[in-house]
Amino acid sequence: MLGEAYVRRTYGKFRARYFPDANLPDFAEIDFEFEDAPDEWGSVEWDLDGNPALSLHPLTRLYADALKETLLHEMIHLALGPKLGHGRAFWREARRIHELGAYREYFG
Repeated sequence: MLGEAYVRRTYGKFRARYFPDANLPDFAEIDFEFEDAPDEWGSVEWDLDGNPALSLHPLTRLYADALKETLLHEMIHLALGPKLGHGRAFWREARRIHELGAYREYFG
């Protein structure tokens, strides 16, 4: 079963490779947890002070591909900041990391 240490290492790898110019926080600065949320594999939220919280569904601990895909998705939200959702900026960023090989390398 995959745990927080795996998420931390994967986050660091993805941050260096796909988000080198983004202002992503270090993993230690993120309030992270595995949380069972209905209809969600993951989420990113910010508190009133702008501190991010990242959660992944506990089932992602069983499937490395699902965990990596969900983490990449949530890292796009972290890179773009609060309140942007899944609009054009989100899909532009998803395409950018796809063109860098993210999904082929990790899921192909």
